[in-house]
Amino acid sequence: MRVVIAGGGYAGLTAAIYLRRHTPQSHVILIDPKPFFLKKTYLHKTVHLPLSYFCLPYAEIARKFGFLFFKEEIDLRADKMEYILEKNSIPLSFGELSFDFLVLTTGSKPYLPFPVEGQRFVTLREVENGNISTIIKSLLPGSVITLIGGGATSLQFLGELLFVYGKKFHYRLISDQDQLLYPLPDFFHTYAQAFLEKNSVEYLMASKVTRVQDKRIWVTNQRDSEIKVHDSDLTLIFTGLKAHPKCFEADVFGRLLYNKKFYPHIFVAGDCSLYPGGNNTLSAQAAVRKGKKVAQNIMHHMRGEKLEPYTYEELGYFVSLGFLQAVGYLFDKRFFLSGPLAYFIKEIAEAQFDLFLKGWDVFIT
Repeated sequence: MRVVIAGGGYAGLTAAIYLRRHTPQSHVILIDPKPFFLKKTYLHKTVHLPLSYFCLPYAEIARKFGFLFFKEEIDLRADKMEYILEKNSIPLSFGELSFDFLVLTTGSKPYLPFPVEGQRFVTLREVENGNISTIIKSLLPGSVITLIGGGATSLQFLGELLFVYGKKFHYRLISDQDQLLYPLPDFFHTYAQAFLEKNSVEYLMASKVTRVQDKRIWVTNQRDSEIKVHDSDLTLIFTGLKAHPKCFEADVFGRLLYNKKFYPHIFVAGDCSLYPGGNNTLSAQAAVRKGKKVAQNIMHHMRGEKLEPYTYEELGYFVSLGFLQAVGYLFDKRFFLSGPLAYFIKEIAEAQFDLFLKGWDVFIT
């Protein structure tokens, strides 16, 4: 049986490795436009560490686990998608690639809800290209760094900046929500707010950015509709993610539902997927579990066994705020952890995937 996996993020790589470990007779092919897997949960550390620290070549992983890797961009626009579904074959640069099973794990891309012009801004796309540390090092002392977005990505980048550069720069954080780290429990906001105040970070809540142009940011206060323009030497835009190239609906087993039609041999997982149950957050935690469930269900399908529904719920969530600083919960949202203990738990949780890439499956399901 040939299984083609389109997308080599956390979900796709998990599915490929799991299938090869448990069905060695299967022919697994992983396709991704990039030559390396990027550990995106560590991206905030690239403010001072080279991106290469967090990259693993797909070719090496493929050799280790015995699957094939092709560096290709798959066209999933509507007309191409219809062809793939009808023919059970994917057009690639070297010809047609047929499949018995297809897994769509194409991931997500940065969501930009306002127009952006100029060169003094950074999104996750630029971070993934390895440019952020060079840009930051070029800033003069006292420069203003603005982070747009009050979610985990912004807070983790801010924490790392403060840990590495201290108060060399003036930091500003802008959120369109009334709470930081919304919609996480209130203690996340309380802890993060205290962290900002302790480090003299300027923060604007309930403030909607409407435009970024070079070193200027247009902000509307959502409480009184007042518009202000703020200067910024560098703007980091972390306003969330959206499924790429689109959000694919699935049934409870991860099988594709497309244009009201069900495809039993095509599965979806990761940030580009929406299941009717379980955790659908755009996170590595959910992506890994979806990838593993899809792999298990393909194996069940091969053996004529009953498929298992995806019911995974979040086991915990942690946000780092620099070295030895973090906040989060484990198993129960009523009880939160903070400081060095929370930091080490987060590091241990992220190390699970590193161990998985070494051949040890230690994920709690």
